[in-house]
Amino acid sequence: MKRYETIFIVQADLPDEDINSTIDRYQNILTNLKGTLINVERWGKKKMAYAIGKKNRGFYTLLDYASQSNVVSELERNFKIDDKVLKYMTILKSEKVNWEQIEKERAEAKRKEAAIEESPPKSNIAEEYPGNGSEENKPANTVITHEAFEAAAKEGRRNNDRTSKKSETHGSS
Repeated sequence: MKRYETIFIVQADLPDEDINSTIDRYQNILTNLKGTLINVERWGKKKMAYAIGKKNRGFYTLLDYASQSNVVSELERNFKIDDKVLKYMTILKSEKVNWEQIEKERAEAKRKEAAIEESPPKSNIAEEYPGNGSEENKPANTVITHEAFEAAAKEGRRNNDRTSKKSETHGSS
């Protein structure tokens, strides 16, 4: 057995159910052909570097698995005939499979997944720190509301107007 990674891009404009069923379909092909699925990473909808079939966005998925080469051939054959899949690429990670390393990676992936599920939802920083123009007590990466940005821009314009008037009066004699 060899270890492979396959990244494939599904059309992003499909309903979530279709995207999930497409990903599940390829996981099932892999396991039905006696491949061992190590990790599945759903990277989500992203803008592509260039349009593929007049599509600018795609749902990226990474499959990390161990299998014989016939499984890769069957996966890629299915990618070619599936209109939902825009692009795919398979790479050989290693010639030999280290099962101890794979078990460690699976455990690490499960631990990370559990940590993500347990973490509290992210709050809206703009609500926590309303945009009143003051900079104190704000974290370094703060989302500034549109109103606060406009107020700061107006203040900046006022300061620029004052400095330009001073230079006009002092510049000529």
